Amino acid sequence: AAALWCFENIIPTPEWVGGPIELDWQVSAPEWINDSMRVTLGKVSWGSKMGWLNLDQRLGGGNSFFLRSRLEELDGFDDRLGRKHELLLSGEEDLLRKRLEGAGGRLYYHPDVMILHNVPEERTKPSWFYRRFYWGGVSDHIIQSLTGGRCQTKARSSKDEVFPKGSRWGRLLNNCWQALGIFSTSTNTIRSRVNLSYYLGQIIATTKISGRK
Repeated sequence: AAALWCFENIIPTPEWVGGPIELDWQVSAPEWINDSMRVTLGKVSWGSKMGWLNLDQRLGGGNSFFLRSRLEELDGFDDRLGRKHELLLSGEEDLLRKRLEGAGGRLYYHPDVMILHNVPEERTKPSWFYRRFYWGGVSDHIIQSLTGGRCQTKARSSKDEVFPKGSRWGRLLNNCWQALGIFSTSTNTIRSRVNLSYYLGQIIATTKISGRK
């Protein structure tokens, strides 16, 4: 009802409407899962006021509603992305957003369009995050190859870095060192390995895609 209200009352009519997603933990969240990792798990929260989102804000797929005519005009979601069997490919919503905004569309947020998103025990383990971020790196490379521009899925942002300052190579070296677990807390070790998983996904995807050309 809240999403329908937006389509019927907001001017100009939004093409994409969504709202907050709260995480429904089946077990207690370990301390190494930070705010950025909660976004990877699906969390969305832009406050208690409705309004248009800026380029740094996003919506989740679980409670998104679209203007059908615009979705058809953009040929819907690209099926080269998204979950495929056991592969944790993602990014179909990110690519759609890039195309939507390129056509002049915008995203609208309503706090009453809210859902709870289940987080099973499996997704609180480092091994799941390593896989998720690896495939996030693959997904981002596919999006970049399709659009010719930079576009990141929710599996990765600059805030995810254990050491966010400095050059990209400097951050990479810091993550490599921390990932070894030498003179490091377990929290930093896990987060560094998560970041390295993303880089590895991008490297592997670059090699495979380049090899097919």
